[in-house]
Amino acid sequence: MADVMLPSTAADLRRLSELASTRSLSYVPDFVLNDFCRKMYSENRGEKLQLLKGLSLGRDDTVNLSQLRQEILLIWGDQDLVFPLRMARELKEILGERTRLEVIEETSHLPQLEKPNEFNAILMSFLCTSSS
Repeated sequence: MADVMLPSTAADLRRLSELASTRSLSYVPDFVLNDFCRKMYSENRGEKLQLLKGLSLGRDDTVNLSQLRQEILLIWGDQDLVFPLRMARELKEILGERTRLEVIEETSHLPQLEKPNEFNAILMSFLCTSSS
């Protein structure tokens, strides 16, 4: 997972982009992507690896989550290859009845960039109707 989620070269970042978005980075020069990797993924790399390990807990792993009182909104792209939709459904089940899952069709891991109007409408609806 670290090889994909913590890219260190332009090629690695392009691969992550292909998984995370329907938009291509083919027009961005390698030197820009390499600089981005150095700035975003090199500093505190060990800590970032630890965070990734926490994200990869399986359904059968013991999770110490205290009961959340507020309503929770999960917005997911139906074509997400980084965290597939089945993971969103499992997370919704774990988080409980106060969790709302909204799925945006024909988007991947970045629905807020791929369909910003739909994403914002879902978010605004949630914020305006939330009872907490």
